[in-house]
Amino acid sequence: KKKLSSFSKNFRMEIVIKFMFLGFLVYYSVLDSVSAMDSLLSPKGVNYEVAALMSLKNKMKDETEVLSGWDINSVDPCTWNMVGCSSQGFVV
Repeated sequence: KKKLSSFSKNFRMEIVIKFMFLGFLVYYSVLDSVSAMDSLLSPKGVNYEVAALMSLKNKMKDETEVLSGWDINSVDPCTWNMVGCSSQGFVV
């Protein structure tokens, strides 16, 4: 069995993260087009961006703990590692 180099493992993790992020973008685009809302909070106070990002995180294997700062109780995911936001404060 051939051992993967550290570079190969990091490269594979980077590719996985990019594909997962692409999936999130597609999911978010569909969600955005289906429900045009003025707010990201549901009537029950759930932040859809935080919920979607946490769902994505829970499906990933974060061996380097890059996403360890992601917090379900956070109201602003724009401060999280690996999350980009628009000038209006929406996750992109």
